[in-house]
Amino acid sequence: MSRTMTAVRSNASRLDAGWPALITSVCVLSLGSTVAKKAGTPGITLACVRSLMACVAWQIILAFRGKHITWNGLKTAALPGAMFGMNIACFFTAVQHTRVANVEFLGALGPLVIVPASALFYRERIPWRALVWGAPAIGGVALVALMSEKNQGESNVFGVAMAIGSIFTWATYLLLSKKFRPRIDIGEFMACTSLSAGIVVLPWSISQGFVTAIPAHGWPWLLLLTLSNGVIAHTLILVAQKHLALGTISTMQVSQPALAAGAAWLLLGESVRPVQFVGMGVVIASLVLYSLTVQRAAFPWQANRR
Repeated sequence: MSRTMTAVRSNASRLDAGWPALITSVCVLSLGSTVAKKAGTPGITLACVRSLMACVAWQIILAFRGKHITWNGLKTAALPGAMFGMNIACFFTAVQHTRVANVEFLGALGPLVIVPASALFYRERIPWRALVWGAPAIGGVALVALMSEKNQGESNVFGVAMAIGSIFTWATYLLLSKKFRPRIDIGEFMACTSLSAGIVVLPWSISQGFVTAIPAHGWPWLLLLTLSNGVIAHTLILVAQKHLALGTISTMQVSQPALAAGAAWLLLGESVRPVQFVGMGVVIASLVLYSLTVQRAAFPWQANRR
């Protein structure tokens, strides 16, 4: 009995450690689409340069820690990095061709792919009843996106296609990173992943002009995007993966569209209708209930896992 209680407390502590990292990463990532749009740069080039700059930032961090990139690290991060490069290329391209709310809403459908995939490949025992609270969140996000005002040239088929592509590439990246990340240090994994991502999309970026396609006013935003999303947010996701199930991480990220819509309203002047605030409220309320359900249900099955 005492051993069981000790195991429950230990796993509860591990889960608690994952939540702050996950919540912070969601908030930071929700600003990514707005910052990317402010950069005024083609999506492919934005993804390429941001990844290469993130690689440099991580190598500096590694140097301060007395470490460096290794050949084993490059091989380990090759596949996740390639998929991540395609993911951000699709996402940033979508942001340039349609409204932030539309891209973010489609991204909120990620749990429909990630939850069953993580259960299939990693046999994660997801507290399925908690996903009941994910449905209202997705409905609220739909309200935010579908009730947004439309400007000329927005909501085109290409932008939507790129947004859908980002869903599947992101799901694949999460699955691959969960498999390969534990083999090397987080810092080295992030540096190698960023390098692989940049190399994968480099040919397309060069065809669009590479750095010459970045306007002068876009560089500060690109630097901000690199540090916030490329270094801070994705590192926190990897930390959260050590304590939380992929399904939990993915479902919590359905809050990003509502947060991103607010950021786009403040920084881009994209209008927000009163009815959209209702959708944001639904998202927040359902995610609070989801979080409570997960925390109450997860400890017993975590304690009994082999």
